[in-house]
Amino acid sequence: MEDDSSGFVGEAHLTFIDMFLSFFAGLPIKLGWVSIIGAGLGTLMGLQHLWGPAPIFGFVGTIAYMVFFASALVALMVPINAAVCALRLSEKQKHCIYTLDDTGHKITDHADMALGVGWPQISWARIGKRAILLKVKKVGIRWIPLRAYSSEQIAALPEFLASHTRLK
Repeated sequence: MEDDSSGFVGEAHLTFIDMFLSFFAGLPIKLGWVSIIGAGLGTLMGLQHLWGPAPIFGFVGTIAYMVFFASALVALMVPINAAVCALRLSEKQKHCIYTLDDTGHKITDHADMALGVGWPQISWARIGKRAILLKVKKVGIRWIPLRAYSSEQIAALPEFLASHTRLK
Protein backbone atom coordinates (compact mmCIF):
# COMPACT_ATOMS: atom_id res chain seq x y z
CA MET A 1 0.00 0.00 0.00
CA GLU A 2 1.22 3.45 -0.81
CA ASP A 3 0.05 6.99 -0.36
CA ASP A 4 1.27 9.67 -2.72
CA SER A 5 0.52 13.38 -2.69
CA SER A 6 -2.32 13.12 -5.20
CA GLY A 7 -4.23 10.12 -3.86
CA PHE A 8 -4.41 6.73 -2.23
CA VAL A 9 -3.46 3.27 -3.45
CA GLY A 10 -4.36 0.12 -1.53
CA GLU A 11 -4.62 -3.63 -2.10
CA ALA A 12 -7.13 -6.11 -0.76
CA HIS A 13 -8.47 -9.57 -1.52
CA LEU A 14 -12.12 -9.52 -2.62
CA THR A 15 -14.22 -11.82 -0.42
CA PHE A 16 -17.69 -13.35 -0.45
CA ILE A 17 -18.73 -10.93 2.31
CA ASP A 18 -17.62 -7.97 0.17
CA MET A 19 -19.78 -9.18 -2.71
CA PHE A 20 -22.76 -9.84 -0.44
CA LEU A 21 -22.61 -6.49 1.36
CA SER A 22 -21.96 -4.53 -1.83
CA PHE A 23 -25.31 -5.73 -3.18
CA PHE A 24 -27.20 -4.45 -0.13
CA ALA A 25 -25.16 -1.23 -0.12
CA GLY A 26 -26.48 -0.55 -3.61
CA LEU A 27 -30.12 -0.85 -2.61
CA PRO A 28 -32.11 2.11 -1.38
CA ILE A 29 -32.28 1.75 2.41
CA LYS A 30 -36.05 1.21 2.43
CA LEU A 31 -35.86 -1.53 -0.20
CA GLY A 32 -33.13 -3.30 1.78
CA TRP A 33 -35.25 -3.32 4.93
CA VAL A 34 -38.35 -4.40 3.01
CA SER A 35 -36.51 -7.40 1.55
CA ILE A 36 -35.11 -8.39 4.95
CA ILE A 37 -38.48 -8.06 6.71
CA GLY A 38 -40.25 -9.76 3.80
CA ALA A 39 -37.79 -12.64 3.89
CA GLY A 40 -38.30 -13.08 7.63
CA LEU A 41 -42.09 -12.93 7.42
CA GLY A 42 -42.17 -15.17 4.36
CA THR A 43 -40.03 -17.75 6.12
CA LEU A 44 -42.22 -17.63 9.24
CA MET A 45 -45.41 -17.91 7.19
CA GLY A 46 -43.94 -20.82 5.23
CA LEU A 47 -42.92 -22.65 8.41
CA GLN A 48 -46.29 -21.98 10.02
CA HIS A 49 -48.03 -23.36 6.92
CA LEU A 50 -46.06 -26.60 7.30
CA TRP A 51 -47.34 -27.02 10.87
CA GLY A 52 -51.00 -26.61 10.04
CA PRO A 53 -53.58 -24.56 8.21
CA ALA A 54 -52.55 -21.02 7.33
CA PRO A 55 -53.83 -18.47 9.87
CA ILE A 56 -54.69 -15.98 7.14
CA PHE A 57 -57.51 -16.99 4.84
CA GLY A 58 -59.05 -15.51 1.74
CA PHE A 59 -57.77 -13.64 -1.27
CA VAL A 60 -55.86 -10.97 0.67
CA GLY A 61 -54.14 -13.61 2.77
CA THR A 62 -53.12 -15.54 -0.33
CA ILE A 63 -51.68 -12.42 -1.97
CA ALA A 64 -49.83 -11.48 1.23
CA TYR A 65 -48.44 -15.00 1.51
CA MET A 66 -47.24 -14.92 -2.12
CA VAL A 67 -45.57 -11.51 -1.68
CA PHE A 68 -43.78 -12.56 1.50
CA PHE A 69 -42.73 -15.88 -0.03
CA ALA A 70 -41.40 -14.12 -3.16
CA SER A 71 -39.44 -11.71 -0.92
CA ALA A 72 -37.93 -14.65 0.91
CA LEU A 73 -36.88 -16.26 -2.37
CA VAL A 74 -35.33 -13.02 -3.63
CA ALA A 75 -33.50 -12.52 -0.34
CA LEU A 76 -32.12 -16.07 -0.59
CA MET A 77 -30.93 -15.44 -4.14
CA VAL A 78 -28.60 -12.63 -2.99
CA PRO A 79 -26.18 -14.83 -1.01
CA ILE A 80 -26.44 -17.57 -3.64
CA ASN A 81 -25.56 -15.06 -6.37
CA ALA A 82 -22.65 -13.69 -4.31
CA ALA A 83 -21.36 -17.22 -3.72
CA VAL A 84 -21.54 -18.10 -7.41
CA CYS A 85 -19.73 -14.87 -8.32
CA ALA A 86 -17.05 -15.54 -5.70
CA LEU A 87 -16.52 -19.07 -7.01
CA ARG A 88 -16.28 -17.93 -10.64
CA LEU A 89 -13.49 -15.42 -10.00
CA SER A 90 -9.90 -16.62 -10.19
CA GLU A 91 -7.38 -15.72 -7.48
CA LYS A 92 -5.89 -13.09 -9.81
CA GLN A 93 -9.32 -11.50 -10.22
CA LYS A 94 -9.99 -11.48 -6.47
CA HIS A 95 -6.78 -9.62 -5.61
CA CYS A 96 -7.54 -5.96 -6.37
CA ILE A 97 -5.66 -2.67 -6.30
CA TYR A 98 -7.89 0.25 -5.33
CA THR A 99 -6.78 3.73 -6.41
CA LEU A 100 -8.34 7.04 -5.41
CA ASP A 101 -6.59 10.04 -6.93
CA ASP A 102 -7.30 13.48 -8.40
CA THR A 103 -8.74 11.99 -11.60
CA GLY A 104 -11.20 9.61 -9.91
CA HIS A 105 -11.25 6.05 -8.71
CA LYS A 106 -9.88 2.91 -10.34
CA ILE A 107 -10.04 -0.78 -9.45
CA THR A 108 -7.44 -3.04 -11.07
CA ASP A 109 -7.06 -6.77 -10.53
CA HIS A 110 -3.98 -8.92 -11.03
CA ALA A 111 -5.44 -10.24 -14.30
CA ASP A 112 -4.89 -6.71 -15.71
CA MET A 113 -8.58 -5.83 -15.85
CA ALA A 114 -9.40 -2.27 -14.80
CA LEU A 115 -12.56 -0.37 -13.98
CA GLY A 116 -12.38 3.36 -13.39
CA VAL A 117 -14.62 6.37 -13.02
CA GLY A 118 -13.82 10.09 -12.95
CA TRP A 119 -15.00 12.37 -10.15
CA PRO A 120 -17.64 14.13 -12.31
CA GLN A 121 -19.52 10.81 -12.58
CA ILE A 122 -19.50 10.25 -8.81
CA SER A 123 -22.53 11.75 -7.01
CA TRP A 124 -21.40 11.18 -3.43
CA ALA A 125 -19.10 9.16 -1.21
CA ARG A 126 -19.66 7.58 2.18
CA ILE A 127 -17.09 6.05 4.51
CA GLY A 128 -18.67 3.19 6.43
CA LYS A 129 -17.35 0.72 8.99
CA ARG A 130 -16.16 -1.78 6.37
CA ALA A 131 -15.96 0.12 3.10
CA ILE A 132 -15.96 3.32 1.13
CA LEU A 133 -19.13 3.58 -0.93
CA LEU A 134 -19.02 5.66 -4.11
CA LYS A 135 -22.33 6.41 -5.85
CA VAL A 136 -21.63 6.41 -9.58
CA LYS A 137 -24.32 8.19 -11.62
CA LYS A 138 -26.56 5.83 -13.62
CA VAL A 139 -24.48 2.80 -12.53
CA GLY A 140 -24.84 2.18 -8.81
CA ILE A 141 -22.59 1.81 -5.80
CA ARG A 142 -18.89 0.98 -5.92
CA TRP A 143 -17.63 -0.90 -2.85
CA ILE A 144 -14.02 -0.25 -1.80
CA PRO A 145 -13.00 -2.24 1.30
CA LEU A 146 -11.34 -0.12 4.00
CA ARG A 147 -8.90 -2.93 4.78
CA ALA A 148 -7.13 -2.02 1.53
CA TYR A 149 -5.79 1.14 3.16
CA SER A 150 -3.61 1.84 6.19
CA SER A 151 -5.03 3.61 9.26
CA GLU A 152 -3.17 6.81 8.26
CA GLN A 153 -4.78 6.71 4.82
CA ILE A 154 -8.23 6.05 6.29
CA ALA A 155 -7.82 9.06 8.60
CA ALA A 156 -7.03 11.28 5.59
CA LEU A 157 -9.82 9.92 3.36
CA PRO A 158 -12.71 12.14 4.56
CA GLU A 159 -10.86 15.34 3.68
CA PHE A 160 -9.70 13.93 0.33
CA LEU A 161 -13.18 12.70 -0.65
CA ALA A 162 -14.85 15.93 0.48
CA SER A 163 -12.53 17.89 -1.81
CA HIS A 164 -13.65 15.84 -4.83
CA THR A 165 -17.32 14.95 -4.25
CA ARG A 166 -20.15 15.31 -1.75
CA LEU A 167 -19.41 13.35 1.43
CA LYS A 168 -22.42 11.71 3.11
